[in-house]
Amino acid sequence: MKPSIRFFSSITSFSIALLLIFSSCNNQDGNDAHSIEFALDNCKDMPLSTYASKIEYLPLETNRNSVMEAVSDVDTDGELLYTFCKYAPQKVYVFDMQGHFVNEIDKNGRGPGEYTSVLDFHLEKDLQKTYISLVTADARILSYNVDGDCVREVNLNLPKRSRITSSAYISNGRYAIVTASYVIDREKRQTIADSRKLTIIDTTGKLLYEKVLAISKPTHKEYYDRGHFAYSYNGNLRMSTGMESRDSLMVFNDQMEVISNHIFDFGQLRPDINENGAQIIHRWNIETDSFIKFQVSASWESMTKIYPENRGKRGHTTSMYLDKETNELFTIPYNYDFSLDGFTNDIDQGVPFVPIFVSGNKMYQPVQAEKFIEYAHMSNSPKMKEIAATLTEESNPVLIVATLK
Repeated sequence: MKPSIRFFSSITSFSIALLLIFSSCNNQDGNDAHSIEFALDNCKDMPLSTYASKIEYLPLETNRNSVMEAVSDVDTDGELLYTFCKYAPQKVYVFDMQGHFVNEIDKNGRGPGEYTSVLDFHLEKDLQKTYISLVTADARILSYNVDGDCVREVNLNLPKRSRITSSAYISNGRYAIVTASYVIDREKRQTIADSRKLTIIDTTGKLLYEKVLAISKPTHKEYYDRGHFAYSYNGNLRMSTGMESRDSLMVFNDQMEVISNHIFDFGQLRPDINENGAQIIHRWNIETDSFIKFQVSASWESMTKIYPENRGKRGHTTSMYLDKETNELFTIPYNYDFSLDGFTNDIDQGVPFVPIFVSGNKMYQPVQAEKFIEYAHMSNSPKMKEIAATLTEESNPVLIVATLK
């Protein structure tokens, strides 16, 4: 990333050199340096057509078997659409590519192949058969076929006082599991994070790789809770690593070697020196061939270009994008009319598009039916208005689908 630099006569050549070094990429060690302060200031409207060529609106069929409270995750194998609702009762709803309901996977219970609490939803779509996998709070991976039959159950056998904080299906039957172990401070009567570990296993539970990620400090438990998360892009692992003065996103190859590292420097917004500092919430990272999207939180004073109006909120969260071609880190101004910080929909003049999930060449933005009807009335999209006319407030959510270029 090479941010714009304003030269003032009072700046010495030494200071200029330091600034240039900070803003440039270190190609020798595969690290890319990015400034969070610069990104929050580098706020600009971004047309959806920069990254997408098409926009569609997909209402999910509503019947007595398919009623869902919300869409918490979306994935597809190209033949069927799989949506997960994290709210009780936690279920996977299967639709065809036109949004028609096919089946639900509801295995709430305490018996074999059942769950009481699901942490993550994944789709094994690169093997001979597609399986839906649920990572549970009691450290199991349950895999189901599209009919809802449990075909595999893997117990991770975590040590006492350990829990799963993140997981990802990578590819070729490999899972990444991030765990945290804890110690109990009996004097303060609190549980604090002790260490993090990344483990790679196959579908039988066989250990393929493991690495200790960090030893946290008790005062920074929340920061480390937000720091270490895994996701998969094009069959390879991405791994965030929370640090006190900066954050990073490691890029692995198929041999689990780190081939590059995106480093995010917080500057004066370091969370360990500034109680109103910034944090990247990596749990919601998504990646396409064109960009990586992050969620970043900070005080309103650090986000005045994004949120010109404070409206009484102490802290704010916004989307931050890293353009892969330009290596530029940027943010998008908040649209107070729609209460969204998304791409300007210049394709059909619909609601601002906020990519929440990515699968293949599709980006998904789920919208509750009641909110979609409201957006349609406010927008200039004929298609949105047409779809809204078929909905009621009790209808299932609508998926806004953008096709990537």
